[in-house]
Amino acid sequence: MGGPIHAVGCKLECQRSQDVGLVCKGVADWPDRALVVESARDTPQIDINVYKKQHDHLWDDGFVDIIGNEYVSDRRPYAARNSSVFSVIPGECIFRHPDLAETSTKDDNVWDNLKRMCDYVAEIQLRQHRAFVFTLYIHLTSARLMRFDRSGVVMSLPIDLKTEPEKLYEFFYRLRNATDAELGYDPTATMVLPTDPDVTAVQRAISILPSSRVKFYIEKAFNDDQWPFYRLQVPDPKDPTLPHVFLIRNLSSHGDSLTGRATKGYIAFDLATKEFCFLKDSWRLLSDDIHPELEVYKRLAHAGAWKAGVLHRDVSDGNIMIYEDPTTRRISGLLIDWDLCKYKEELSRGKTQKTRSGTWRYLSATLLNFPKKPYELADDIESFLHLLCIFALRFHHHNLDPVVLKVTLDDHYDVSWYQDGYCLGSYQKLSDVRGGLLPCTLRTKDTFSTLLQVLAAICKEHYASLDFDDLQEQFGITPETAASASVEPTEYDSAPPIVPAFSDIDERSRKENAQLEADLPLPKPAVATLNTHSRFAFAFYDALTRDGWIPHDKTVDQFEKINRRPSSTGTSGSTGDSIRPKRGRRAFVSLEGEDHKSVQPSKPKKQKISATSGPSRVTRVIASGSGLQAGHHAPP
Repeated sequence: MGGPIHAVGCKLECQRSQDVGLVCKGVADWPDRALVVESARDTPQIDINVYKKQHDHLWDDGFVDIIGNEYVSDRRPYAARNSSVFSVIPGECIFRHPDLAETSTKDDNVWDNLKRMCDYVAEIQLRQHRAFVFTLYIHLTSARLMRFDRSGVVMSLPIDLKTEPEKLYEFFYRLRNATDAELGYDPTATMVLPTDPDVTAVQRAISILPSSRVKFYIEKAFNDDQWPFYRLQVPDPKDPTLPHVFLIRNLSSHGDSLTGRATKGYIAFDLATKEFCFLKDSWRLLSDDIHPELEVYKRLAHAGAWKAGVLHRDVSDGNIMIYEDPTTRRISGLLIDWDLCKYKEELSRGKTQKTRSGTWRYLSATLLNFPKKPYELADDIESFLHLLCIFALRFHHHNLDPVVLKVTLDDHYDVSWYQDGYCLGSYQKLSDVRGGLLPCTLRTKDTFSTLLQVLAAICKEHYASLDFDDLQEQFGITPETAASASVEPTEYDSAPPIVPAFSDIDERSRKENAQLEADLPLPKPAVATLNTHSRFAFAFYDALTRDGWIPHDKTVDQFEKINRRPSSTGTSGSTGDSIRPKRGRRAFVSLEGEDHKSVQPSKPKKQKISATSGPSRVTRVIASGSGLQAGHHAPP
C-alpha cells in the first residue's frame, strides 16, 4: 500500500513492503477518462482507489501532473486518475453527514453517499471480470468494510480508528497477501496488452473482413482504445484441460444493475478458429424453476419453441439479435437468452415468486397489474408490440418532444412500486392496450406505422375477451386506498331517479334515436387473439411482404436527448434481475448440426452455439460467424 489515508483526528498509514503489489491513491478530483470519453452523462466518482502497481503505466497517465499548481504538487505522490477498469478496491471518505448506520436520518446526503458507492462498484463489475468487490467506507473516525457481489452487499460493523485501528491494518495486510481470486477476480479472464500476439491476430482478421453491415460493429468491438483486451476461457466438459479461448474487448450490450444476472454481450474472436462470434457472459441461475439455457436449446430441436413446449418469458431488445448470412446476405433474427424460460407443463403450477422474471418495460400490461398471474403465451406475444413501440419512440420521428418522451417512458414502461411484497407496474399501459392505443404517433405513415396499429388492434381484441373482475379476484392486489369500511345508506339511495324536463323533446326525435339504437352493430364475440401466434405472425408476414417501407427513415437515438441510459437487461422493478444468482458448477455443451436447427438461421453450418459457466458463476453462449450484430442499435 502506498500513501497515508487520513480521517479526522487520526492517521492511518500502511507500511510499504518489498512484496507489496498494491498502491492506494486519491482519485476524487480526477475523473475516469474512459467514462468521460464514452458518455457525456454524469460518471460515478469515488475518493480513493487501490490499484495494482504492475498496471501503473495504464492507470497513471500523468494527467495529475498537467494541472501543475502547488496544491496538486503536494498531493502528487498520493494522487492518480480515477479508473474503474483497474480499480482493485474503491473507497469513500466522508467527513460530514451522518453515518450509514443511522438509517432513520432524513439527510439525503447519507443515501447519496451510499448510492455513489453502489454506482461505482456497478461500473467496476461492468468493466472488469469480477465475482465480488471489496470496498472501504471511512466516516470521520470510523471505517466499514463492504463486500459487493451480484446478490447484494454485506457490511462490517464500524471500526473505531482511534481505539481499534489494528482491525483495519489486518484487512490491508490480508489484502496485500491475497490472490487474485481472493480479491474477486475471475480466474478464467486474463487481461492482455495491445502488444500481445493475440491482439495482432484479431487486428489482422478485421483487416481482411469483407464489407457487410456488421463489419462496423466488429471494428467498434476491438478498435476503441478505452478498454483493455481480455482472454476468456470457456472449459469443455469433455476435457476441462482444453478450454476454448476467446479474445474480447468492448461491450456490445449490457445491463446497468448492480445485482442480478449481470448479462454482458461481446463480439468475440475465437483464437482457435479465427472466427468472430457473439459471446454472452452472465451469472448462472441455480433453481429448480430455472432451466440451464443449453438444456432448453436441446429441447428446441426440430420444432418451434412453443410447439416444443417452451415459453421464453423475456422478449426484449437485448434478447433479439440480427443475423446476416455472410454468403447469401440474408437477414434473419435470433431470439436468445432462454435461461428464464418455462416449459409448458410448468406454467399451470402458477407463479412461484413475488417478483417478475423478464425485462420490466416489455412485460405485458396484465403481468404488471395482476402480479399473482402466471405467465401465458399471450404475455410473450404482447411483449413484441411493446418492443416495437420502444424502438419507435427511440429511433423514429414521432410527435413527442424530449420532455413528453421522458414522461411517456416513466408512466408507460418504467414506473414500479411495491405493495404487499409484490411489484406492480403501469396502469397507463393497461389502459392503452385495452384501448388499442399507441404511445406516440409516427410522423411517417408507412408500413411500419400500419404494423404498429394492427398489432395494437389485435391486442385490444384479445383484452376484450378477458374478465378483468376475475383477474383482479384471482391475481390482483387490493388497492391500499380501497377502504373496507361500509358506508351508511342515505335517504337518497332509495329515491327515484330525477328526470330532467326538456321542452324541445318531441316524438320524432324519440323515434329517430330509437332507430339509431336499433341500427347499431351488435358487438362481436370477443376472441382471445393472443392465445396462438397466428394473428401476430400473419401481421408481420403481411407487413414484410408489402411495399411501403421507407429506407433511411431512422433518426438519432432520441433517448440520449433525455439523458436516459437505454435499458437492455434490467428486470423486475426496473432496476435489475428478479432472481438472485447463485454459485453453480461449470458446464459446456457444444450443439452442432441438426440438434439445434430451430434456433439457427437458414444455414446452421455457418454457426455454432456453445455455453459454459465461468468460475462457478457465468454462462457464456457463443454463436460463431462474423454476421452477428447485437446491442442498442436501430433495427435494419
